[in-house]
Amino acid sequence: MLLATRKLFQGVLVTLFCFTIILGAAACEDKGNADSSSETTGTSQESGIDSTAGIWSEDTNATYSEEDPEDASSVEQEPGTMTVGKTADGKNIFTLIRFNIGAVLLADETDEARLFLKVLGEPSPARLRLYPLVGTWDGYFSPLAEIKALLGEDSAVSVDVKSEQDDWISVPLTDYAKTWLSGDLYNNGLAIFGETDGEKYTFASIVGGDDDTVLPYITVSGEPGDRALIYGKYGYTEMPAQGDDDDVNCMSYALRDKNMILADDLRLDKDEMARVYTEAAGTEGIDALADYTAKAVVNYTEAHMSELEISSFRMIEDFNSDIDPKNEYRIALRVGADLIGGNADFSDDHAFDYHFWVQLDDGRWAQKFPTDPSEIIPCTGPDISPGKYPWDSGYERTPKTADYYKSKTIYFAVTKDTNEFTRHRERAESI
Repeated sequence: MLLATRKLFQGVLVTLFCFTIILGAAACEDKGNADSSSETTGTSQESGIDSTAGIWSEDTNATYSEEDPEDASSVEQEPGTMTVGKTADGKNIFTLIRFNIGAVLLADETDEARLFLKVLGEPSPARLRLYPLVGTWDGYFSPLAEIKALLGEDSAVSVDVKSEQDDWISVPLTDYAKTWLSGDLYNNGLAIFGETDGEKYTFASIVGGDDDTVLPYITVSGEPGDRALIYGKYGYTEMPAQGDDDDVNCMSYALRDKNMILADDLRLDKDEMARVYTEAAGTEGIDALADYTAKAVVNYTEAHMSELEISSFRMIEDFNSDIDPKNEYRIALRVGADLIGGNADFSDDHAFDYHFWVQLDDGRWAQKFPTDPSEIIPCTGPDISPGKYPWDSGYERTPKTADYYKSKTIYFAVTKDTNEFTRHRERAESI
């Protein structure tokens, strides 16, 4: 969940291509397809899937300029704008931009994706050049030379610009969207370049902007196909309705509830955490914290089972342990620690956090951070342990958030007795 007591409203995955992550290429080749002999079913109300176009919102952006010295990180820009183009002598001014991926369509179900940008003033581009980013970046804190090293030169494309209404333009992004959803390339975002010497284009951006109706976004459309829904009660743990998602974090999402559940709610004792960590010693300290947190999670859930409308909550041994898929689904827990000065002092909110993933009924896994859509974890699938993946502590996937949760993975089976998302605190008050 974003750091449980300090990162609530900070906008996860990893910085590498799928074939370089710990589990190797086999996981990507699997693509999460269930055994062909498995019973399959199409879309259903339970699955939370629909065929309407999804919208991926912008997470962050930054503008860079080759006009600046190599040790300068970015070019100044007006609040709420970003600049793309080339100087008369061919030096680039380009923008990095990243979007949160909504967990609705799979890669092979996606028909089209387009990037929309609001043009501010003149001129408007006829073509743009797009590069995928092959690693994490820190916005204005990343030096220009480091940013240029992240440009996926082999996958760059030059695209025609389509004029839309009210000074909006759009460009095709389907291939990139599919690679993000499939796990062939992790979603580190895009770099946008101009193609014409002497022309610069200005777009509305989130940096310093007040009007979110002009911010960049991606539309994604497609039609869900048949899926092998054999891994749990819910095909897709869909997002709560618009306006209901501000209080949903990783644990509440995992329990299909709309009330955020934080470290204070779990009554984690910071002195006890320090003792547990220190006594375990070495690399086992983080696993001891995971065990401690898991007990607190069990205690909280058992104390609120009626309000959560959960009739069974049990720890299971492994990611593939048997469950009753008609009634249960699996969730996974990991924790991370960022010791201050090397000391196990968890009085600092920056020093510890926990996070949950939820298994979907086609075998893939999803996660949720506060205020943003849930997302599928690219490349996850049946028979692939979530513990083999780096877990990040934020959607923006910067070097500071990448691979934060390093403990062993602890698994639970959950029986939710309603298809609806609950509000367990409000329900408790009404009982």
